[in-house]
Amino acid sequence: MPSTPTARRNGNHHTGAVISSPTIGADGTIYIGSTDSQLYALNPDGTQKWSYATGAEIHASTPAIGP
Repeated sequence: MPSTPTARRNGNHHTGAVISSPTIGADGTIYIGSTDSQLYALNPDGTQKWSYATGAEIHASTPAIGP
């Protein structure tokens, strides 16, 4: 499915299109990649915990959590 690079409002912050599946950590943190070249960590209430610039758009990739 093609995505559009328009900003979307997700919770309390703006992202590019989200076309990947989220991963949820043991503490409830939600990790999601976006077409704005960011990996986001969200608190369970939807507020942003942090983001990481990946250098490239994230398409259909699900974040993995390590020990």
